[in-house]
Amino acid sequence: MKSLLTLLALFSLSSFARSKAETNFSTGVIDYGIVVEDIEKSVEFYKKIGLVELTSFGVPGKLAGDAGLTDYKDLQVVMMTATGSENDTKVKLMQLPGSPQKQDQSFIDSTYGMSYQTLFVKDINATVKMLEENRIPIMAKGPVDLTGAGFEGVYLILVRDPDQNIVEFVGPRP
Repeated sequence: MKSLLTLLALFSLSSFARSKAETNFSTGVIDYGIVVEDIEKSVEFYKKIGLVELTSFGVPGKLAGDAGLTDYKDLQVVMMTATGSENDTKVKLMQLPGSPQKQDQSFIDSTYGMSYQTLFVKDINATVKMLEENRIPIMAKGPVDLTGAGFEGVYLILVRDPDQNIVEFVGPRP
């Protein structure tokens, strides 16, 4: 059986080849933003799990409002990536004044919208060690062997960020 990473890579390549001529996208990378309650706490968490801070900046309320990002509130943004490269997918952590309504993040099926993010790792054992060293609890029974789901040699662990968003790590166990 092929590993999850191999299947994802093949799917990505076939999708890219099939849609390259049909799209106006300049890259296959899709960045995403996470509105957080405490940006310092969130940056610290994401650094602990291995992400690298690229840059940080503020967006003035007028610009944020005119663009439709906020209701004319200032926005603080910290951009992070897996390797520190500008070419990586960027996680944009954003904090703004006030307290947005929190969603139910108990499970991935608890609410509509983005429910989790997946980080692919080279060694799930090294990830477990890193999480333990940083006192980041692993949810449920991890690492879970995904062989029964058709992904031989691939394991899964889940953790929560400071705002209770689920972060999924997927990779082999050498």
